[in-house]
Amino acid sequence: MSTTAASKTKKPPLPNNDPPQPSSSFASLPNDIVINILSRVPRRYHPILPRVSKSLRSLVSSSELRKTRSLMGKDDAFYVWFRNDSSLTTHWFTLSHKTTTGKYSLTSVPFPSPPESYSSALMVGSDIYLLCGYINPSKSMWILDSRSGKLRQGPSMRVAWPFSVAVGQVDEKLYMFGRRQDEEHKEEIQVEVFDTKTQTWEVAPNPDVHISYIQISGVVSPTLDRKIYAKTDYGQVIVYDPRDGKCEKIGTPYNISCSKDVCVIDNVLYLYCFYFGLVWYDSKKKQWRTVKGLELNEFSYHNVDAMAEYNGKLVLIRKSSTIQKMDQICCAMVALEWSLNGLDIVGKVEWSDHILSVPRDYNIVHCLGRTD
Repeated sequence: MSTTAASKTKKPPLPNNDPPQPSSSFASLPNDIVINILSRVPRRYHPILPRVSKSLRSLVSSSELRKTRSLMGKDDAFYVWFRNDSSLTTHWFTLSHKTTTGKYSLTSVPFPSPPESYSSALMVGSDIYLLCGYINPSKSMWILDSRSGKLRQGPSMRVAWPFSVAVGQVDEKLYMFGRRQDEEHKEEIQVEVFDTKTQTWEVAPNPDVHISYIQISGVVSPTLDRKIYAKTDYGQVIVYDPRDGKCEKIGTPYNISCSKDVCVIDNVLYLYCFYFGLVWYDSKKKQWRTVKGLELNEFSYHNVDAMAEYNGKLVLIRKSSTIQKMDQICCAMVALEWSLNGLDIVGKVEWSDHILSVPRDYNIVHCLGRTD
């Protein structure tokens, strides 16, 4: 057979499905330089890095990286906001890790009370954005600097918003997504967008969907198709595309009671549902699926009051009523990863316990995790 004929019958090489390896120039760098580079990568991308190589996997979870990020002002932070319904006061706590015992606890933080005891909230970097009113619609936006503890007023919104809005972030813009009345008292869904660079508000494309009520859901989701996810009161998740206003409705499992928060971790959408537990949305099959392997004894047959990402993991918070004068705040930290066959998501409870006792009048408003 001629060389020309042999080349024509030669089969193409099989595709390489192995994870990409770092370039030789990157792999040859000293660890301190690699850590300096990794410290500038937003926290929300850290769960993806271990797939690149084993060396990156160890560096991402190293104490050296946490120290470097801390020196750069990028400390991991997780806050829980309570409201005392009797005194109408607000109380902030931060999740603290005790290195000697490996346990966590909630420590009181002397943050000032915002003008509204209930607000929609979203954490971007070290700033916590507080938007909207509770009883009366409001144009106000307040910004709480979690590092200094100072509260400042931000630019007013274009229209007054009620409490029932969703807040989401795409890149450096914050989106307010909710229901309001127009001048003729007709209800419609509108969206405003705040540019954190220019500090200005603009009108975003109106959603092409009718919703009677939207619960609060602060989701930082730049890695999930650049869309905003909002939980409604009628067992649906609304997916809003800020580029053109198009919306998609995703029903919750059997329309049963689920957490008011939706959470995105490593490009996967999660909900916590009564009886089913923690579920994730399979976008290919268009269905919710249960996270495998979880044993959440403190949360069995209960719902959760709040959940958010913390250090690439999912934190679940629940208020447990007792016969005593004080109620218990239960917390679980869950690590999530794909199964070996790549078809299921497996969860592992890394830690779970009671982390705080609070008066019965205390109710959880939000929990917020820093992801930059």
